[in-house]
Amino acid sequence: MKEKLSSIGARLRTDITFSQMIELSMRKRFNSVEVPSSEEVDDLANVVFEFPDRAFVSSRIPMGPIGSDLPVFLSHSSKDKPFVEDLIPYLSRHGLATWYDKIDISYGESIVKAVMNGIDDSGAVIFFITKNFLSSKWCEEEMESFLSRVSEGDKVLPISVVFPDVEHSELPRFIRNKKYLRLENDLTPSLVANELIPTFRAFFEL
Repeated sequence: MKEKLSSIGARLRTDITFSQMIELSMRKRFNSVEVPSSEEVDDLANVVFEFPDRAFVSSRIPMGPIGSDLPVFLSHSSKDKPFVEDLIPYLSRHGLATWYDKIDISYGESIVKAVMNGIDDSGAVIFFITKNFLSSKWCEEEMESFLSRVSEGDKVLPISVVFPDVEHSELPRFIRNKKYLRLENDLTPSLVANELIPTFRAFFEL
């Protein structure tokens, strides 16, 4: 069933609890349907949703991220998506909304405009510092945008997760001068979330 649903564009969201889904459906954030068997997926694919697509709904109803009002922006290289995607459910389970391009940018939407809006609307950011991140002009642009917000006095929390193959001396000065989380080989996404959650709880007053 998972394969069939994925083939028609569905995304698996293990981070959303049943109680969250019920609460958000009351605010028109979700529609839901039960599919008893994989054989019925094809029959339901074209009739299950009342509205045509996410862009149509978001133009009429606020479609902000699930969780706290201000999301955590996940700044990363596209080559490092697997780790970032594994981390998202563990952050969401603690009530933290995340801004993640693959989920929060609709098809046909301007990527640059969406990312800039995501940066402006976020209350915190996690920089996933890898070799790929450091060589990416796009990641550099995201970092500079958040640094501008910090220098202008905005209340925004920047946190860096530094991967094992990046030396301290390679880090941008802004990162070196702040406490960061060094990602050791045995640190799973679950353990990384456990390390970061207390800081986010204090900052967002969750």
